[in-house]
Amino acid sequence: MTQAEFDRALAAKRQKEEAIASSFATAPDAEIEALLRDFLCCKYFLKPEDLNTDNLVALGDMSTAKMAGFQKAGIVFQEKSAGCTTASSGVIKKVLLAMAVGKLIGQKLNPDAVAEAETIAQLAALIVETRKSR
Repeated sequence: MTQAEFDRALAAKRQKEEAIASSFATAPDAEIEALLRDFLCCKYFLKPEDLNTDNLVALGDMSTAKMAGFQKAGIVFQEKSAGCTTASSGVIKKVLLAMAVGKLIGQKLNPDAVAEAETIAQLAALIVETRKSR
């Protein structure tokens, strides 16, 4: 992949991410897991076929490895540092994903429940539960 191809893919990813993001607050509960899966793919720069697990930390690690592969190929991609040196990239990505979704639904997700959520389905259930508690 060239830098130009990467830049085009990144722009397309951001456009799709914005479309998905606008749906989170009002989507029916039954659609939240699919939206979360699509949103995760955008945030983690993964394709749906890359999701060979539903484990959020493993997917975060997979995303980090993919970004590292891009950088080895000479493609510039810089992720903002989360400022946390004791957590793995996968854990940091999971927390950042939960924070992003919380902002989209207009309510902070319970940090303890986020920590306990291990899968996409569990995080989706937490989102649904949080939306209902408004």
